[in-house]
Amino acid sequence: MIILTKFLGLHPTLPLAELEAVFQAEKIDYWLIETFENYAVHGVKKFKPKKLGERLALTHAIFEILSDITSADAEQLVEKAKIKGIRLPYTVKIEKIGKGMDIDYQRFLKEVADEVWRKLEKDGIKPSVDLNNPATEFWVFVGEDFVILTRKLVEVDKKQFTERAPPNRPFFLPISMDPRIARAIVNLTRIKRGKKFLDPCCGSGGLLLEAASIGCRVYGVDIDEKMVEGSVRNLKHYGFYGSVKKGDCRKLEKIFNKRNYFDGIATDFPYGRSTRKQNAKMYEECLKSMERVLKPLSYMVIVAHEEIRPKSKNLILVELHRQRVHRNLVRYIHVFRKMKK
Repeated sequence: MIILTKFLGLHPTLPLAELEAVFQAEKIDYWLIETFENYAVHGVKKFKPKKLGERLALTHAIFEILSDITSADAEQLVEKAKIKGIRLPYTVKIEKIGKGMDIDYQRFLKEVADEVWRKLEKDGIKPSVDLNNPATEFWVFVGEDFVILTRKLVEVDKKQFTERAPPNRPFFLPISMDPRIARAIVNLTRIKRGKKFLDPCCGSGGLLLEAASIGCRVYGVDIDEKMVEGSVRNLKHYGFYGSVKKGDCRKLEKIFNKRNYFDGIATDFPYGRSTRKQNAKMYEECLKSMERVLKPLSYMVIVAHEEIRPKSKNLILVELHRQRVHRNLVRYIHVFRKMKK
């Protein structure tokens, strides 16, 4: 199957990285064919649209590509597509990608819709259309030199992130992370449902909330008792349970009395007023502790206000993303993989 993914456009690199991390977590075979604007085209096997819809945050929707041509020829576009067996009723919609083509879009949409109707009749199917509540949505995407006919497979529920936005929680901080970015960071760990997720500097629990919402068993640590209590309140407010403890992220083995225990780790390091040298020392000590409690071949995602280069040769940097939060703050989102015990 060839799919087209439409991203929300909230970040230049994170949406594609999140999508492919979830492919890996859900054991979906994939290969990247092309990217353009806020879209990506992949080939996939063992595709699981429902699971993707439940996990992704920075994606708007995913579509199956039914046909593609290089000109606005409605008859050719529909003739090449396999649409027999679709669920009825259906609707047809159109969207321009980038500059698109110099055509009358509403007229072209009507031409495509008419061709779909005729093709269904030709296949012995009685067509039925419902613009408001269709069982199948056909989408026509028009670029500068291509036209693609697709059907929507899944659309990500964006309401959930509004419900978990910081102002809607019983406890939050002014610098709390957008839930969509938090979910993407959790997804970058490639963690699976039911596995153990740790945030060793959990703050108000934003990452814990997103990990719990995709079915992970969540564990949090924070040096501040107020943050520990706030995280627990937030988890309970949304119907989740987690183990959140007061402690030092540099002493995780002592806190949990285990090594190689967690399936995924992610944290947003606190942005204090310490000097760069003090920060580097704290980061290195935390990373050593996190590495020891992370299972081999698992991932940890570290967010910091500067680039981090751990001394350990056992932590391999596989991705680095930059997010400008405001004029004076850039987040560096590091994805590390622990290679062995």
